[in-house]
Amino acid sequence: MVFDLLFLLRIKIKVHIIKNLQTLIFTILLSISAYSQDIHFSQFNTHPMMLSPANAGFFNGQFRVGINSKLQWLAITKPYQTISLYFDTQLMKRKYRQDAVGIGFAVFNDVAGDSKFSSTQIDLSLSYIKSLNSRNNNFISVGIQPAFTLRSIDYSKLSFDNQYNGSYYDPTTSPNEAFTNHGYNYFDLNAGVNWLYQPSREKSYNAGIGVFHLLMPRQSFFDVSSVRLHNKIIGYFNADFNIAPSVEAIPGLLFMNQGPYLEFLFGSLFKFNKNKFTYNYMSLNAGLYYRTLDALVVVGGFDFKKFTVGVSYDVNLSSLTSASKARGGVELSIVYIYNKNKQNTRKQIPCPIF
Repeated sequence: MVFDLLFLLRIKIKVHIIKNLQTLIFTILLSISAYSQDIHFSQFNTHPMMLSPANAGFFNGQFRVGINSKLQWLAITKPYQTISLYFDTQLMKRKYRQDAVGIGFAVFNDVAGDSKFSSTQIDLSLSYIKSLNSRNNNFISVGIQPAFTLRSIDYSKLSFDNQYNGSYYDPTTSPNEAFTNHGYNYFDLNAGVNWLYQPSREKSYNAGIGVFHLLMPRQSFFDVSSVRLHNKIIGYFNADFNIAPSVEAIPGLLFMNQGPYLEFLFGSLFKFNKNKFTYNYMSLNAGLYYRTLDALVVVGGFDFKKFTVGVSYDVNLSSLTSASKARGGVELSIVYIYNKNKQNTRKQIPCPIF
């Protein structure tokens, strides 16, 4: 595991500059975190199949398309770049609309550091959505998600301590390292469950659990079988209700556990609605979330007709602020839901079967 992590580092030794030592320590910690944890976004509600495969097709409309992009750690090292594109829909609805089958597809790409350590992931989500009552306002869904991931690294971009010749760093010196494996791939399997209760048009509650990496695939450029990807458990909850005639509150929380790593994020988004039940539906959105012991997430955006656009920024508040200068990452999300049957607005967490 340690040897693999070293490949993510770009070490330039300048023994008399204390600031570089601080940057080196931060880079080591950052590399360990990046290697041990999955891709994730601060705007977690905008990529529902990342939370649980049971969310595939779990919306009110014919199909949904989303894109998420994040650029982080601009102040410290070469920025980490993450992008994702997804699509989901419902394959069928039974008579009386008591249940449905959902399907979704997602592609992720993440590039980290000077070595261009890259992860490309493809997910296929399948879900079964079941109404729990005759009013069609209480639902549960279960889902499964096979996934395929390809990881690679560019060794030519790395620097090593033995390239320091005693006086200065010499990049032309051979590192005396033999690298034979430039990448590997693996198959994985995820599963989850999701629940939605919508007592009225103006109020809904949503919660779910996702369990990822059930196969615990190997994670090593040296084919070391003991280096495995930890199981990941995600728990989440959202509510959606009006606090004023034209103001909608959407509080939410997210819990993630993967190996020794824990993440807890909570906060709320607020929608300031205009033309709420017309074809030209529009709202301005703003919110604030806190990721414990790590960052404050400031969110803004808007809804217009069938589009939802969000922009957020992570303000780093952890013990690494002396190196990061409180700069975390900027994130963009765009979601489009097509519904040919209805002209009125949809809720943030809509009833999937009407």
